[in-house]
Amino acid sequence: MAAAKRKLAKMEEDGEQLKDKYTHHFILVQSAQEEIEALNKERKDIGEKISKLRSSKTKKADALKEFRKVQKTDDDSLYTKIDAILHAYGIERAAYHGGDLTGGCVKNLMMCANEIMSEVAVLLIENKSSECTKTPADISKLCDDVARVLILWDGALAELHTKDPKEKDFVKAQGFMNKALKVMRSLELSITVKGHGGEVHLVDQMRSVKGGLFEFDESWTEQYHQVGYDFDMRLRNMGSEKRKAGVRAANERRTSRPEAQAAMKKLKRLKRGKRKATMAKESEARKTKLERREKAFNSIS
Repeated sequence: MAAAKRKLAKMEEDGEQLKDKYTHHFILVQSAQEEIEALNKERKDIGEKISKLRSSKTKKADALKEFRKVQKTDDDSLYTKIDAILHAYGIERAAYHGGDLTGGCVKNLMMCANEIMSEVAVLLIENKSSECTKTPADISKLCDDVARVLILWDGALAELHTKDPKEKDFVKAQGFMNKALKVMRSLELSITVKGHGGEVHLVDQMRSVKGGLFEFDESWTEQYHQVGYDFDMRLRNMGSEKRKAGVRAANERRTSRPEAQAAMKKLKRLKRGKRKATMAKESEARKTKLERREKAFNSIS
């Protein structure tokens, strides 16, 4: 009798365990089913979104196709015509620099800013779209302001390149930068971090560096890149980086010695100087630049 009771109790205990296992697995299956349903719903939503986006892409592609039909070709576009104006002044967009202007082209743009922007203004007025809300006077003023910005920055850079600057040079440099940025803000042009940094800190740096910043510009940096590249090519087969650094330091130290500098200056004096006509032309160009800078500077209060 006792054995039968124990057997029955054991069976009841096993049954409870099986029931618990069944319940546990049932819950897991139920949870997995709910997750599958949620994923199916998400897949359906994504599919509908993809379909809408594809439809939108097709409509926009069709609209772009129609837009291109009514617009001028690239050769007749304002962009190309403005490029032609720049080309006439020796200004080319450097493909290797992302289409931006570089070096001498920027100088040409600043030097001829009034003439270039006057031609651009005429071009924009003559090719004015019927959808453009600006008047010819508005377009002319906008181009004049752009020219003024270029000339003011030309003045600022010229002042920053002054050798052994005095207090008047510091004041003039700050004035040029302040006025250039003032016009840029009035035109709602974006101002880079360099612009903000120059406005606040550049003249202070100009004051703190003995002799000024006339040597510490981008051209100096680029030249040093070239010098470094020459060293890299010359010493590329030298295995030890430490030896490379030693040879390079010795070379730079040797050329910077007073005796070497004196010999280099003597060699330069033996070279033929510029012709008088060239010097007169450069003097006239400098005079014209100064007059333009002063005019642009005095036009902003």
